[in-house]
Amino acid sequence: MKKLIICTFVTFTLFFINATIKAQGFNAGIIAGLNSSQVSGDDLSGFNKPSPILGLFVERKFSDTWSAQMEITYMGKGSRKNIDTSRNDFTLYRLNMHYAEIPIMLKFHFSPKLIFEAGPSIGYLITHREADEFGDLVGQIEPREQFRRIDFSAAAGIYYGITDKLFFNLRIVNSVLPVRDHDGNTKFRLNRGQYHSGLGFRFQYQL
Repeated sequence: MKKLIICTFVTFTLFFINATIKAQGFNAGIIAGLNSSQVSGDDLSGFNKPSPILGLFVERKFSDTWSAQMEITYMGKGSRKNIDTSRNDFTLYRLNMHYAEIPIMLKFHFSPKLIFEAGPSIGYLITHREADEFGDLVGQIEPREQFRRIDFSAAAGIYYGITDKLFFNLRIVNSVLPVRDHDGNTKFRLNRGQYHSGLGFRFQYQL
């Protein structure tokens, strides 16, 4: 019963906010999807870390061609390597990171169904966990460099309209600045540290 009351309250709140926003000339909606991520510079490769994406957006159209969109989303990031017994590889690595993200995207409406986007995104690291086959890396004999709380990223993507209100969005996001220095603060030319890279598969529904 308690969960039903909470869901009902959230639903009515969203509709009230949406009505208020539309009265000001904005559109609003919800975002849900999956982020496939990796950490460039961690000596692993592949977008092997799947994480959920959940959030809200507000969009303002300036013309039939251009609009701007701001989002508030939860996004998981990180890196993963599984044990591969077929190759006698028993090393394991898990990096689970949880971010609150605020992307601000400029959108070009090529047609009602096809939209291109690009813009910056700022992420705040809420919490994270890093572990290998021996357990958590926090507190081990040789502590690793700490992650920065703020992640500055650049994003670009494309939307395809499934209906007038529902869009599928494919978005690439990459850190502009390192999220963590290499161990010992080593640097080599453009390799300044570790960077997030992500490929987001998202559905966006306008309320």
